[in-house]
Amino acid sequence: MLQLTADDRPLICGVGLGGYWAERIGFLCDIRQAVFNPNLFPHENMEGKIDRPEEYADIATKCVTNFREKNRDRCLVVLSRQDEALDSQRSADLLHHYYEIIWDEEQTHKFKKYLAASAAAESV
Repeated sequence: MLQLTADDRPLICGVGLGGYWAERIGFLCDIRQAVFNPNLFPHENMEGKIDRPEEYADIATKCVTNFREKNRDRCLVVLSRQDEALDSQRSADLLHHYYEIIWDEEQTHKFKKYLAASAAAESV
């Protein structure tokens, strides 16, 4: 997929569980990342929503140890204070050692207004 883009500095983005994967795939593929309300604890909060959530508990150590230290400053984190699905402060406490964090005061978990405006701007 990277070979198909003319962008010499691609960016991978994700919201929620997509943010979880964007951070990891971006690290493994050497792509910068932007994650919005990443779900860092799917093994705790995705029971009944995804297959085998228990496998997420140790996925951070399956490929690379200390990947966040190695990925330092390559991921931008946007957290919503109005996130109704996740504990944003818990995420901030874990991630602020490695990445810049931007706090949004208005959006909910999925950042629907922001993402809709972004999609509309791209279609112009």
